[in-house]
Amino acid sequence: MESLDEGRVRGLLNACGYHDPDIAVIKRFYRSCADVESTKIDAAPLLSVDGLLTFLSGIGIVIDPVDIATKVRFLRAFDRDGDEFVDIFDALVGLCVLDPTADTPSDLWTQCRLEMIFRFYDLDGDGALSWNDFEGLVKDMVVSCGVELKEQDLTDVARNIAARFPSTEVLSQNQFVQAVMHGVLESTGMNLDRLFRTAKDFRLEIKKSPLKSTYQTWQEFFLIL
Repeated sequence: MESLDEGRVRGLLNACGYHDPDIAVIKRFYRSCADVESTKIDAAPLLSVDGLLTFLSGIGIVIDPVDIATKVRFLRAFDRDGDEFVDIFDALVGLCVLDPTADTPSDLWTQCRLEMIFRFYDLDGDGALSWNDFEGLVKDMVVSCGVELKEQDLTDVARNIAARFPSTEVLSQNQFVQAVMHGVLESTGMNLDRLFRTAKDFRLEIKKSPLKSTYQTWQEFFLIL
């Protein structure tokens, strides 16, 4: 995981089409949702899992109804350093990754996006994708690409794609990210372009300050989850 300072995060936001007024709105709303004080000196407060859900609902991603496992998956996906909280950089990077209008603006964006996908599908949070984790990721990827297959065929596709990666037993985050960035999915007819992306442009919500929810469920907002 690359270290991201404010300058790099701002560059990422700018590359995705977010400008200073948008960023200011997001930061204000983040602070209104933050519900945990940081232990770091002069650091902004943090989001717990409930604070994250409040933050997401403000841009239209309402995770309701939801079970605790789904809450944890979203928290883990946003939480880049694994401290079980979401800081302001985590939140801003997450929005860039989810944005349906961003079109591979940089290698950094691609890396952050792949890391977030990895964390979401790493169901037990052990830093590795087991076969079951990987199979779930591939099945969702296939559906997100608009391909309709029977369950057994989906499993076969998952095994064929898994064989292209460095390991078919457990896959580390670095192995997953590097393999995808180096074209492991090319020639498979599949890609991750539409996986873990919102179906609608939530920047329209951000421009409607103050932020408020307009969607009913997270399943409605996402293309495939």
